[in-house]
Amino acid sequence: MNSGKSNFEFSIVATATKIKQDGFDSWKIHLMDFVDEFIRTADPLLILLPPPKDTDARIQSLLASVVQELCSKIDIEVPPWAEKRYFLEEPWFLSGMQSLKAGAIIESPLSFRKNNIFVHDNFLQRV
Repeated sequence: MNSGKSNFEFSIVATATKIKQDGFDSWKIHLMDFVDEFIRTADPLLILLPPPKDTDARIQSLLASVVQELCSKIDIEVPPWAEKRYFLEEPWFLSGMQSLKAGAIIESPLSFRKNNIFVHDNFLQRV
C-alpha cells in the first residue's frame, strides 16, 4: 500500500485531526486505523509528533496510552510526548458498559491506568 514509506494519513497527528473533524465518537474508527497501520509497519514516524495541543484531553490521553502500549509490545522506543502523564480527572471506561467496569479495572495495562483510562486486555488486539 505505502511501499515501505511512512503513511502520514495514519500518524498520531492525522488521527487526532480526523477525530476532531469527525466528532469525538469517531475515535474508535480512527484510533483502530492507526493501530492497524502501526502494527503493520512499526514505523516510528507515525508516532514521532504528539497530537495537536487543541485535541480533546481524553483523546490526547488515549493516544499517549496506546502509543506506550504498542511501543512496549513491539520494542520500539516510546516518544517523549507519549511518556508524559495525561491523567484524566474523571476515569474513562472505554467499553462504556457499567457491567464491564470491574474487569477493565483489573485488566487495564499500566500505560492506560496511569492516565485514568480503563480498557480490557484485548483492547488493542486486531484480527
